[in-house]
Amino acid sequence: MQVMSEKDKQRNGVITRGPLPLLLYGANSHPSEKVRKELWEILDRWVEGFRPQHSPSIVREAILGFKGTFLEPFKLDSNNLRIATFLIRLAFSSAGGQTRIRINSALNSYNSGGLVMTHNLRGYYVEMLACGDNTKSPRSLWAFNPGLKPTPRAFPPMLPAQGWIGDQGFEASIDLGKVKNKNWLPESLVFEKLLEHSFLMNNRKNLRDLGIKVRVKNKRLHLSIANPELMIKLGPKICSGEGVKIKLKKYHINNLQPFIQLGMQFLEEEPKPITAQLVLEETDLGGWVYTDFLFCPKIPMELQRIIEKWLPVSSQEIDFYNQKAA
Repeated sequence: MQVMSEKDKQRNGVITRGPLPLLLYGANSHPSEKVRKELWEILDRWVEGFRPQHSPSIVREAILGFKGTFLEPFKLDSNNLRIATFLIRLAFSSAGGQTRIRINSALNSYNSGGLVMTHNLRGYYVEMLACGDNTKSPRSLWAFNPGLKPTPRAFPPMLPAQGWIGDQGFEASIDLGKVKNKNWLPESLVFEKLLEHSFLMNNRKNLRDLGIKVRVKNKRLHLSIANPELMIKLGPKICSGEGVKIKLKKYHINNLQPFIQLGMQFLEEEPKPITAQLVLEETDLGGWVYTDFLFCPKIPMELQRIIEKWLPVSSQEIDFYNQKAA
C-alpha cells in the first residue's frame, strides 16, 4: 500500500507540473504592465484555439452569480475573476476535457472550499464550516485558490526540438546534449522502458503499443510515427493548430521523476521548431492553481527570458541561455 506524502495529504487538486500556472502568475503579478498585457494577449488567443464551450462574458456572469454563504461569502477581485474565467474556459474546452473545476473565494486563505462549477456552468458551494451542507473538497479537480499567496517556481526549461514529415512518417527530434539531469542523459536511456512508460496525452496506450519508435543519434532523441493507421488517425491533429501532445517518461506512469513533454505540430517536410520542455517539479505554486494541463502557448524568446529572470533561479538542469535555435 502506497503511503501518501504530506504534500499529497494537503493537496486538494490534481498533480500540477506544467508551466501554465507560472504564466498566469506572470500575467497577474509581473511588475511590468507591458509584460502583463503581452502575456494575457498570448493566453487569450491560445485558449480560443481550443474552442471553449462558453464565451468570457457568459463565464464571468456565471461566476458573479454565486454569492457563497452568509458566513463564507464568495468574492473575487477583477484580476482573480480574469484568471478564474480563463481556467474555466480552458477546462471546458476540446483540450481541457474537464467536467468540473473548483474556484475558491479570495477571502479564503486555504486550498479547500469554494465554488465547484460544472461544464454547464452550474455548481455548488463547498463550505469550510463542519456544519455546512457540502464540506468535502474534491481532490481530483483543477482548482484556483486566489486567497493563497503563490509560491513561485522556476519556469520549466525548454529543450531545442524539431518536427517534420519524413521517410519515417511524422518525425520529431529533441536535443538532449545540454541536459544536466542525470535521468535524461542520452546514454542512460533504455528504449524499451521509455516506450513502455511514455504515452500520448488523452490516450492511455503507451508508445510501444501504439507502434511509435525511438532512437538516439548525436545526443538527440529521435521519435517517429510510421504506422499507417496511426498516421491517418493523428495526421489531422499534427498538421493543425491542435497538435499531438506526448509525455515521455523513463519510469512508471505515477512516478514523479522529471519527464519531457513534447508537442508535435507541423505540416512540412522541412524541419521546424516544436515545443519540448523538461518538467522538474510541481508547479501549483503552493496550491494557487491546480491543473494537469501540461502545455502552454508559445512564448517569444525575449519574453520568456524576462519571465525566467523574474522567477526564482533554481538549478536549471539545462544551459537555457546558450541554446541554439532548433
